[in-house]
Amino acid sequence: MKYSNIQAKGYPDISTRAFLRVLSISAYPPPPIFGMVDFDPDGLAILYAYKHGSLALSHENSNLTTPTVRWLGVKSEDLSLQGSPDRPTEDRSGLLKLSRRDRKKVLNILGQEVCDEDGVEKEWRRELQVMLMLNVKVEMEILAGRNGGVEKWVDERLCEAISVSRASTG
Repeated sequence: MKYSNIQAKGYPDISTRAFLRVLSISAYPPPPIFGMVDFDPDGLAILYAYKHGSLALSHENSNLTTPTVRWLGVKSEDLSLQGSPDRPTEDRSGLLKLSRRDRKKVLNILGQEVCDEDGVEKEWRRELQVMLMLNVKVEMEILAGRNGGVEKWVDERLCEAISVSRASTG
């Protein structure tokens, strides 16, 4: 499968957010846009900034959001739960224990309207709740240890997501 990759490290800058916004509303047909972020509170906050805007730059959000961005992963289904999160740095499964800061950030995101019980981000809500209940987070690097590595994981996820997208649009 062919695709383009825009890689941003950490929280998105204004230029990247503006570029994705323009791409999502100018191209015909609009390309599917996916976010691949860590399964941790910062990963979801980054995805939130792309899709719904930054809380810090709320006055500019209408020109910087990409409402069509979809979450590719990493998600709870990608976790290897064979180890114990009580030994986060030694645990070869890649699970890390949530810190107090992480838990606070999860609660902050869950407090946003989009993550309400009847909000538009029901999947985010569920995944954040799983994160809290399991008290774990995982970085994307966990995918490198899988059969086929990150490349195979991305190809499979993109194929699946695009198939679902095509099926739902007719």
